[in-house]
Amino acid sequence: MPKFTLIGATTDPGKMLQPLRDRFLEKFELVNYEDNELASIGFKASLKMGYKIGQDALDLLASISCGTPRLMNGYILSLNYWRQYKGIQFIDKPLAKQFLQWRDIDLFGCGNNERRYVTSLYKNGNQPAGITKLVKLTGLPTCDIEHMVEKILMRNEMIVFSNRGRQLSEFGILYAEEVLSGK
Repeated sequence: MPKFTLIGATTDPGKMLQPLRDRFLEKFELVNYEDNELASIGFKASLKMGYKIGQDALDLLASISCGTPRLMNGYILSLNYWRQYKGIQFIDKPLAKQFLQWRDIDLFGCGNNERRYVTSLYKNGNQPAGITKLVKLTGLPTCDIEHMVEKILMRNEMIVFSNRGRQLSEFGILYAEEVLSGK
């Protein structure tokens, strides 16, 4: 067999068998973007779409994008449709907050799925829960929980992991109580 180079990528190396992982001699881990980098990405994207957005609005959107350009660009694109519908040319922070409220996203970046996750754990007595239990409690698919919902909750330090499962942090408990009270 001729020599070849194999390059692999995964978001979850723990799911790879150890012998396969061991065959990759060089391992690199990508880090999340900083909020100022995301704000710059969002600014450039908004200009390409034909609108301007203030730095304070960019900072807000960057802070809830979990270090991920894909999320930031998604907010910028959705914001573009929203502002066109409203006839707005410039987005400032109050308008960005209005947009997030319209999307039902709070200032932590939590939407319905994240709120469902924390309130489900809370109603379950904050007992440690593995992924199978979380799927049953929330009705969300495993991939959504692991790759989207928990990313936002971890960034906000609302959940903690142990060998027994996931639990709400002290802040997560307070957040769940606030959501359940309707505030």
